[in-house]
Amino acid sequence: MRKSEHESAPEPVAAPATPGGGEEVSPSALLVLAAHELLYRLGRPNLLREACRITCDVLDADLVVALARAEGGRSLVTMALHGLGEEERALYQMIETIEFDEAISDAIRQRLTAVEVSILDVSESHPSAEDESRRWIARKLGLGPMLLMALRPGGELSGVLIVCRRVSKGGFDGRALKVATGLVPLLGASLENQRLFDDLEAASRAQSDFLASMSHELRTPLHVIVGYVEMLLDDQGGPLTGEQRAFCERIQASALRQLTLVGETFEMSRRDARGNVPVRHEELSLRALLAEIEHEIASHPLPAGVTLALRTPAEDVRIVSDPVKLGMIVRNLVQNAIKFTQRGRIGVELRVEDDMLVCAVTDTGVGIPECDRERIFDAFGQVDRAASSGLGLGLYIVRRLAAALAGTVELESRVGEGSRFTVRIPLTLPASERAAQDAGSRP
Repeated sequence: MRKSEHESAPEPVAAPATPGGGEEVSPSALLVLAAHELLYRLGRPNLLREACRITCDVLDADLVVALARAEGGRSLVTMALHGLGEEERALYQMIETIEFDEAISDAIRQRLTAVEVSILDVSESHPSAEDESRRWIARKLGLGPMLLMALRPGGELSGVLIVCRRVSKGGFDGRALKVATGLVPLLGASLENQRLFDDLEAASRAQSDFLASMSHELRTPLHVIVGYVEMLLDDQGGPLTGEQRAFCERIQASALRQLTLVGETFEMSRRDARGNVPVRHEELSLRALLAEIEHEIASHPLPAGVTLALRTPAEDVRIVSDPVKLGMIVRNLVQNAIKFTQRGRIGVELRVEDDMLVCAVTDTGVGIPECDRERIFDAFGQVDRAASSGLGLGLYIVRRLAAALAGTVELESRVGEGSRFTVRIPLTLPASERAAQDAGSRP
């Protein structure tokens, strides 16, 4: 049996108004407030417990208990609850572990077969000793008639909310029954949406696990290929003819491209438990980062008539950021420029400006029409598929990783003249750099 969910919860956006004090709130207004709260809670933990709290608020109840079918059987068990105070803690814990046997559970479900709500009078005795003990607990807590509400996520009756008020408040009148009847489909839809959300999260985690495994399985043979080709190019297997060397260089370039694609596909798919891209924070050198990128680009020959210029600050600057993601951003921008520049120049600049890392990549390529400037950032989005040998993931990866680093991507372009992509990423300077800046700013 699952443990009841009543430990801790985030504060609600705004507690719905209750009919207990001041002007009475209309049933429709209460349902709107309940819908707002349920929507706000989607994707957060303990939605069933929050559903109990919201129901308790809008029906001015003192205790709400959520029951659901026990795994592998017909009995109902307590899954979540809300209400009562510290003085009833012992009895509260008894409710927490309540399990209704199959006969009583079937009777409860039978009550809700054709209706959404039903009233149960606990003051009446019951021939079942098991059920009588439950009613004794209710009477001991001073609870009056109980309102049973059907939980139908996906349209099927799978659980019940037991809504209780103290005897001193009286029973549930027609207005309360109207609110409860309107609340049932809201609760059912919210719980079904939560189930779908949980399924998507589980599928996302399974996808990440699969991609991690696939990445490892693909990288291993590719590294072997690259290693053997490097040995051949170093003449460790004997001198190569010019034609053989050209073949080896093509194999090496293709293997390196595949390694890059595998690594970036895996990095792009990574999520943590809340669906965010994990980010590392390390100290790194801008000059070293650009030198590494330059070395990687050197393994892929530029088109004839195209030159590449890389520019860093005159003095090296050290920053704190995610070196892997920064490298992928710059590399993809450069590779995108190379694909669409037949002649002219490609420029790469890295600089720090007002606590922001600015990466600008310019080219004299074909340019991007106004109507396509948003679509090129979509996954597999390409302006001219015939002109490109890639998958259309490069700029999608750039925007996604820039967002993970709390950055932005800007595009300026003229058709036939070229494009300029500018990525701005907020930075934290290393402690030594901050100290040096502070010292320099003192009079």
